[in-house]
Amino acid sequence: MVHCRRTSTTELAVLLATLASVVAASPLHAVQGVSWVFEKEFGTEGSQSGQFITPRAIAFGHDGQIVIADSGNDRIQLCDQQGRCTAFGSRGEDAGEFVNPHGVAVDSRGRVITVETYTNRVQIFDAEGEFLATFGTWGEEVGQFRTPGGLTVDGKEWIIVADENNHRVQICTYVGKCTAFGGPGTAAGQFNVPRDVAVDSQGRIVVSDRENHRIQICDREGLCTTFGSYGTGLGQFSSPSEIDIDADDRIVIADRDNHRIQVCDQNGSCQAFGSYGTGPGQFNTPPAVAVDHDGTIVVADRDNSRIQLFRQIPDRERF
Repeated sequence: MVHCRRTSTTELAVLLATLASVVAASPLHAVQGVSWVFEKEFGTEGSQSGQFITPRAIAFGHDGQIVIADSGNDRIQLCDQQGRCTAFGSRGEDAGEFVNPHGVAVDSRGRVITVETYTNRVQIFDAEGEFLATFGTWGEEVGQFRTPGGLTVDGKEWIIVADENNHRVQICTYVGKCTAFGGPGTAAGQFNVPRDVAVDSQGRIVVSDRENHRIQICDREGLCTTFGSYGTGLGQFSSPSEIDIDADDRIVIADRDNHRIQVCDQNGSCQAFGSYGTGPGQFNTPPAVAVDHDGTIVVADRDNSRIQLFRQIPDRERF
């Protein structure tokens, strides 16, 4: 027989007040039966290990390791989910150095791939941060870049780069042999400062088309469909920045200037969480997101100089 202790009126009031404060601080938002709740945060402004200045890009590595482009400190930080970090890199233009890294990805071997807006290059490191290779220079030819933004690595280990001010996407080998699609404009398959790329389970390339305030889903020849427009409603964006794809092919979007994260299906049906502020579950210009295999969403909260993690739960488990 199971014996249950009766909860007093005072205890119930305290429990409800606590629950209300948690929900207010970290609201739950459903997307097809799934919600995300604030779990933890780490980081403050500074240059010590575990501190950040304008973190701009983020990726999950092996075993839940979080890889962060600590742009203002000109380095990459490798952190566990408790905020214990090590770093590699320093300011400079030589191999293994950085000038404001803007994109980071991790491949199936644990190699860390970075891209820098100001040096217009991709760099490749091993899992411990040892420099391996680089490619790219400034220019408009295929294999050259003009202020590249984000990047990703697909299942066949092609490096895919959002070539922002060439208004195109480049698909490259590890030695810098590239093909490209796109060009400036507002039609499907054209871009206005594409900020980031991700790849879904079918190999489609998803692009955050930042200054067109929309998302494009493209094949490798550049045939694209789009959703989104400028605004603050669900499925609308204000300078969408980094994106990632979860295990169900939902697109997770750092809706930067709306200070929130949107989670959308590929038809553009979206839900959002977050608002402007400094509290748990609030953001100040978040430029970057990443999704772990278990659905955990990690956000680079740039102007709050911190990293926030949100746990995925089925709606039936919310209470």
